[in-house]
Amino acid sequence: MAVVRKRLVAARLLFIFGMALYLSSPSEPNRARWPGAEGVAVAGLDAGRGPTAHSERGPRILIARGVLVKPRTENRASLRHPHTEEPLPYMTWTANRPESDGELEAVVDVARRAAELVMQHYRGTLGVAFKGPGDPVTDVDRATDDFICGELRTRFPHAAIVAEESVPADPAALEALLRSSEIFYVDPIDGTREFVAGRGEFAVMIGLVRGEAVALGVVALPAERLLLAGRMGGPAYAEGADGERRPLRVSTAGELRGARVVVSRARPPLWLDLLAAETGLAPPVAMGSVGAKVARLACGLGELYLHQGHSIKLWDCCAPAAVLAAAGGSLTDLDGQPIDYTRADLCVRRGVLGSNGRLHHAAVAAITRAESRHAKRTRQRRTPSGCR
Repeated sequence: MAVVRKRLVAARLLFIFGMALYLSSPSEPNRARWPGAEGVAVAGLDAGRGPTAHSERGPRILIARGVLVKPRTENRASLRHPHTEEPLPYMTWTANRPESDGELEAVVDVARRAAELVMQHYRGTLGVAFKGPGDPVTDVDRATDDFICGELRTRFPHAAIVAEESVPADPAALEALLRSSEIFYVDPIDGTREFVAGRGEFAVMIGLVRGEAVALGVVALPAERLLLAGRMGGPAYAEGADGERRPLRVSTAGELRGARVVVSRARPPLWLDLLAAETGLAPPVAMGSVGAKVARLACGLGELYLHQGHSIKLWDCCAPAAVLAAAGGSLTDLDGQPIDYTRADLCVRRGVLGSNGRLHHAAVAAITRAESRHAKRTRQRRTPSGCR
């Protein structure tokens, strides 16, 4: 038996040594899955520096969870987003997860499972109805709403829950929820229009407000196989399909000129052209889902998110606000004021401004000027030429 055991140990060592030589061969093509654990970008996330995947002597073999991993060696400029084909910032490899946070981990688990439920029905039979003009809701929205609320009640029995598809019809019941010291705001599918249209710009969002201020949030992007989570005052991270987590960090751009902007596909700001003309913003990217747009900022792929009007609800911005703030950014109304998460109408009346933080005050001032010029332009257009 002793001889047999020695031979087994020798065989295992030989196998590991052979695999190391095989994987380190420069001629061996990479067979990495997206987003993988090989030191590559995950949906464009610009992380902090982790263990270096390359050295002057060429690629090293990294050991992640007992598995030999070969760092990818493609040109960094060739890395692309899996759906938009947009070039991605380089991201270093890290194997360690952030310090344990039981409360946030529980919410992450609920959001992850809800995202899986949503994807089971994506591009299938959805049972679409309309709550109002241009405001669709599907059977999947309602089923996901039921699932998330049930899980949160089990895990957080003392917290109130305000979810988009199950808001109490009784104003008194809603008022009682809003008086709670802890409130979960839930959007089971943020971006239902995109979900129905088969576009991947939708999100599952769960945010927690404690004492009238956002405490934490999770934004899951099911079609992107990506989950973003953050706690106010703490770290923000992205979790890919492989389960690995990378820290999130907003861009470091310090001026409005050239700043990358994301806006609503359905409702872009009416004054956006005036703002761009004054500040020299980059051409805007129009897309659906507040969560998906704010995720671009948290991932360092944009500097500003602009939304005009009062169509945004509290469940649309609670989770994204937490993630963006934890990544170093800021989300307020267009006047730069904090969002009131106790409003009985559940609306954000003065629009939404998301930024990388460094541009926030300058953006507020520029938006105020653009709104003023737009109002003047509108009055001039409405006034008959003979009455001017």
